[in-house]
Amino acid sequence: MIREATIFSGNDTTGILFTKMTRGELVREETTTLDPDTSNGNNGPVSVIELFDGKSEWQVNALQGKVRMGGGGRRFQSPAVEYWIDPPENSVILGSEIMHNRDCWIIESIPTPAYNYSRVWIDKEYYMMIRVESWDEQHNPTVVENTNLWYVLDDFAIPSRTVIKKQWRPAMELVIKELRVNQGLPDSLFDADKLP
Repeated sequence: MIREATIFSGNDTTGILFTKMTRGELVREETTTLDPDTSNGNNGPVSVIELFDGKSEWQVNALQGKVRMGGGGRRFQSPAVEYWIDPPENSVILGSEIMHNRDCWIIESIPTPAYNYSRVWIDKEYYMMIRVESWDEQHNPTVVENTNLWYVLDDFAIPSRTVIKKQWRPAMELVIKELRVNQGLPDSLFDADKLP
């Protein structure tokens, strides 16, 4: 899957290209900043490769080279943030509403250290979080909206567009540019010994 992100900061925007490849528990993520800030002497795209080879997590970047990370793949094995898998115990269903053309439950929860969700719109068909509103300790809102579903293998959907707003202003937009399934990815893509 290839996702392109636009990050908004004041009057500036930064483009980032995310490529994620998975095969079973093996994961490779490549991130490239498309228009990096050149004021610090950087004069080209900045790339980072993160890999879970089934045993260890690895990262490769221009500053550190290849580094073995902790975690044993837990970061890569966690469910995608778009889906409601394990709701907090203090969740209450407030009702139903159509959000972005999807029939949703509206669920409210009191934030805890493990969950900061305050109100979530859950798609009744796919259990996808269509909209999440949360507030931090200073009562600053964050809104995440997942829209424009792509249907994969006729029975699974993913959002092709995610918009994140901080204090009601756009902070980031993620758009899936390409999605390919069952591409027969070679072992070498997930081999830490073959990382640059």
